[in-house]
This record gives sequence, C-alpha cells and structure tokens, in this order.
Amino acid sequence: MVSNPMFGLYGLLIWLMSALVIATLAFIVIRGAVLSALRKHAEEQRSPQEPPAPSPPSGE
Repeated sequence: MVSNPMFGLYGLLIWLMSALVIATLAFIVIRGAVLSALRKHAEEQRSPQEPPAPSPPSGE
C-alpha cells in the first residue's frame, strides 16, 4: 500500500518549503514596490517646486 505523502512528515516538509518560497517572493515584490514609492516620493520632494501662478487682476 502506498502512503499519501501529503499526510506524512515528507508532505509537511513540502508544504513548509512551499510556504517559505511564496513568503520570500511576496516579501521581495512588496519591498520593491515600497522602495520604488519611497524613491519616487523623495525625488518629488527634492525637485524644485513651481511657484503658484499669479492670479489675473480683477477688472474693477
């Protein structure tokens, strides 16, 4: 009789390794997105901001 590997120690090891790989990939993707957003925000803060356009004179 062949035992189902999903219910033994071997199956548990496979599930743990799969979860570790998925968590690592998710961490890398999320970290990349956060660093990209921070880099973009810092670049926007460093660039000189344009002064507001003067309002047109009123015709009174």
